[in-house]
Amino acid sequence: MPDRSRLPEISPITSIRQPKAEFVSLDNGIRLGVVKDEALDLVRLDMAFRGGKYSEQKLLSARMACSLLDKGTATRTAQQVADDLDFYGSWLTPSTANHFSFYSVTSLSKYIPQTYDVAEDVVKNPSFEQSEMEILRNKVLTSYRINSRKVSYVASAAMRKAMFGDNHPYGLTETESDILALTREDVAAFHTCFFNPSGCHMIVCGNVNDEILSQINTHFGGNDWHSGSLEEKAWGEPQRTEQRSIFVEVPDAVQNSISITGPAMESYGEDYSKLKVLVSLLGGYFGSRLMMSIREDKGYTYGISAALQTGLYSCFIKISTDADCKYTDAIIDEVFHQMDILKKELVEEDELRILRNYLLGNIFAQFDSSYAISDYCLETMNGRPENRLQSQIDAITTITPQEIMALANKYFKREDFITVVAGRKI
Repeated sequence: MPDRSRLPEISPITSIRQPKAEFVSLDNGIRLGVVKDEALDLVRLDMAFRGGKYSEQKLLSARMACSLLDKGTATRTAQQVADDLDFYGSWLTPSTANHFSFYSVTSLSKYIPQTYDVAEDVVKNPSFEQSEMEILRNKVLTSYRINSRKVSYVASAAMRKAMFGDNHPYGLTETESDILALTREDVAAFHTCFFNPSGCHMIVCGNVNDEILSQINTHFGGNDWHSGSLEEKAWGEPQRTEQRSIFVEVPDAVQNSISITGPAMESYGEDYSKLKVLVSLLGGYFGSRLMMSIREDKGYTYGISAALQTGLYSCFIKISTDADCKYTDAIIDEVFHQMDILKKELVEEDELRILRNYLLGNIFAQFDSSYAISDYCLETMNGRPENRLQSQIDAITTITPQEIMALANKYFKREDFITVVAGRKI
């Protein structure tokens, strides 16, 4: 019998078993990752195609191409696609990012042949019917018009433009004219160019056996895809504005949205992992400096966050909140005041211990399912460093108060930050 009167021994976390997938190649060369879990009868196949916002010849062509795939094929109407998938309890999930377009196929293992037959048709032979495109265009237009009145959306768009400029995809936000100008031919051209084996890799997760792998190869391992070449638009270099304070008026705004961003830097560079710890200390969890000061002590806002926004190639510090317009200046001043404190005063060991425990626990919580492990492995296949998880654990467990102060002095320089406010002035 265990002695219930004594607390169990707590062992420090110093390493983690890296989530890994097994790899095979389909007959056409597509690399397929496999994450096996016999307890999961729901099998998910994720496809990643090298082509996203960065690759668009026209804004929105990636998003629209992905969203229209299941809205009819050469042999099935949109209703037939929906009915076929619904009959087997399967579903398809499209999404797009800066450098990739994704398509996820989820099905019970016993209905894999039927589901993959539909998924193959959808991915390879979309019809891009004009009527379906107009339905989607109207939805996107409605969403845009609603978002354009939201201060958080306006601030985010202004921040991206300030960070990267008008001649770089990271800095662009679609306008109503962009939505109206997109044609069926633009969408079909994007699909032909990027939805093919040359820029594709896949990962499958669940109770995967040889029969399921054979089905994947049968439906997606052939050479009957549309031919296309990977042609990305020639963009200029990011052009960060010289302005350090930007205000965008949103009439009748009840709150102001505040976005404070530092300069872009290389993702996963020398300081990346320990800088992530510093930014978490500043505003990355409920007990952070900004939350304790701006929310708990002063009551200026319900929540404020700081994060290291990480893309495939670049990252930057972003601090954001929405608050009553009358507190805008006080919040901005307090953000930089808290940065200054971290530049001048060493962090107490007790605060650092709490932060370490939170960050380490959060890392392990990210891998609470095989699907989460599959997502991590797909990110690695997409170009993220394979050792990024252990590097982060090393940074969390070894960083010292002196290193935190040094990083704060290096990266928390007010003159390097852009402050964007969207809303109304008092």
